[in-house]
Amino acid sequence: MTLKTFYQILDRNSDKNLSKGEFLVKMKQLNILDDVETQALFKFLDRNRDGKIGYAEFLEAFSAMNTQTYINLLKSYIGAEEPRAFFER
Repeated sequence: MTLKTFYQILDRNSDKNLSKGEFLVKMKQLNILDDVETQALFKFLDRNRDGKIGYAEFLEAFSAMNTQTYINLLKSYIGAEEPRAFFER
């Protein structure tokens, strides 16, 4: 899975922006992080603080995370699958 695919999964209404509401709902459905972690991740991803996450912000923020953070997040989402495919753009 690529970052783009993951973003599209999160973008429930396909408007190319992740609102805080849609991000929180989808992350809860995916059971990846708890509510506090999800709130913190949204704040981190919303680089320009406009209350939504555009795809460019999403990519920029993920490139700022360290590799272990990526791997931990991916293992939660994809289980035992190889996480490297996730980083393909």
